[in-house]
Amino acid sequence: MASQVFDFLNDPQLVATFQKTFGVTYKTDENNEDGDNLSSAADLQRKSSGFYDASSTLLEDYDNSVAHGYNLRSRKYQGHRRSLSEYSTASSKDADNKDYVVRWPFFYYLFHIGAGLGNEMFYCCFFPYWFWNVDGYVCRRLVLTWCLIMYVGQALKDIIRLPRPASPPVVRMEKRYELEYGMPSTHAMIGLAFPWAFLYFTIQRYEVNSNTFIALGVIWCLCVCLSRLYLGMHSVADVIAGLALATLLMFFIIPALDIVDEFQLKHPYAPIVMIIVTVLAALMYPRIDEWSTCRGDTMLILGVQVGVALASWMNYQNNFIPHDAEALVGSPPYHVKTPDLEWAKMALLRMVIGYSSLFLTRAMMKQMTYKLSCWLYKLNPEEYEKNKKQMVVELPYKYLTYCAISLNVVYLSPLIFRYFDIERPTVWTEL
Repeated sequence: MASQVFDFLNDPQLVATFQKTFGVTYKTDENNEDGDNLSSAADLQRKSSGFYDASSTLLEDYDNSVAHGYNLRSRKYQGHRRSLSEYSTASSKDADNKDYVVRWPFFYYLFHIGAGLGNEMFYCCFFPYWFWNVDGYVCRRLVLTWCLIMYVGQALKDIIRLPRPASPPVVRMEKRYELEYGMPSTHAMIGLAFPWAFLYFTIQRYEVNSNTFIALGVIWCLCVCLSRLYLGMHSVADVIAGLALATLLMFFIIPALDIVDEFQLKHPYAPIVMIIVTVLAALMYPRIDEWSTCRGDTMLILGVQVGVALASWMNYQNNFIPHDAEALVGSPPYHVKTPDLEWAKMALLRMVIGYSSLFLTRAMMKQMTYKLSCWLYKLNPEEYEKNKKQMVVELPYKYLTYCAISLNVVYLSPLIFRYFDIERPTVWTEL
């Protein structure tokens, strides 16, 4: 019974039906009223990749157990996975050669925004803004949540190794993640965990309308989760597994965040412990047979976390964050001041100066770590695409670069803002 339910939820036809409901179809199916018959080209692709039932060309009739049972622990699905050479040039080709039709642009943009809310680069842009302009106390806990949730989810993907929904029948619209495995959906995990943690700590700390924030959190989670089906990147089972796993993890993570944050701020050996833990986590990441973006993104996330931890510890130990900070500003909940023109002007200045510093840091660290890794392991620096997929290059390349960026965000940039007299007034009081 359980296996039947799983097969049903993991059926790519469910995803294809969802896409068709919201106006996404293959170009070859555009004039097909019921959308059941595949084009001859799609049939050939399914035959060559093992997703074909010779008794019928109808999508409903092909054997789902064949689609999901064939060599699950490898990536030999040429019908719905790209080779590495194709992947490296995919983004330029896909922009011009889309094999699908979007009938309703509103949903196209809505779900692309929803997908963006779960991407690593969104958080790499969001966290600096929140640290510089809103609240470091909440943001430190959000970074910890992001790191823990994403590490568990990404590692499980490469342990379970369940492929993404077969294409066709599913239309794949995010080419960057095609080489990753599917279960659990880390977008669904962080789509639930991030607003949960954000709501929990914001409502505790500020005088806000909790009902409004809860409604926004539900909308956020729905947009992120449904975007995975709309974009054809996950099955219904992947999304449900992600939501269930995130719910379970959050019951352990939320109570631990205050303890971990206090440790990373105050303990004299916190920097050593955080570095050892994150490096061990990186080294213990599951080995993969074929490169994907999954491992690199995980190294990036670990780098962000250790950088935030080191910078926060330095701020506290150097007394930039006073040890009696709560006595200076009172105890929560705090009143939320309505943003005015002066706030917007100061925020804009901080963003311009801060992001300029981040881009410079990123460019310098990427060059330094890449060339140093190539020199240490006697690799040809000219073979960039090949080298960056190796663990000995990818780990320091991503980990050290984003560690340096986080140090800049939490430690260096606030000092620069203080020098130019544009710092946020409460930046050093968020203990």
